[in-house]
Amino acid sequence: IITELKCRVFITGNDDDRDTVKKVLSRVTTPALDMCSRTSIGALAEMMKRSDLVITNDSAPLHIASSVNTPTVAIFGPSDAAKYGPLALKSKVVEPGVPCRPCGKALCSVGPDEGCISRVSVEEVFEAAKAILSGNV
Repeated sequence: IITELKCRVFITGNDDDRDTVKKVLSRVTTPALDMCSRTSIGALAEMMKRSDLVITNDSAPLHIASSVNTPTVAIFGPSDAAKYGPLALKSKVVEPGVPCRPCGKALCSVGPDEGCISRVSVEEVFEAAKAILSGNV
């Protein structure tokens, strides 16, 4: 996203996400801004409002991005995209095609590494981001 689409990227989360954010940042070759635990909800909404795209799972940031009408790639696992999906005009949902979903559980009973959300590929998310940013949504 940074190199091919020429995007500036920031990563958000709370204190519980700190290790995951560090892991992600250690794998990128072009710098991304670490905003983990550095924003209020209002500041996050303002950052998202000024963004061209938000990539998120079914979580509070998805609904914040929807509330400010920012195009969104929403990654869904056990929850129902039809019920909780993005409301922004230019959004795409990426979800695994497994028969057990949507089960409606907050977390997949199989676990995060083997569960349905782990079956969403980086390529699927990247293709959805490219479609939105190129105006093909």
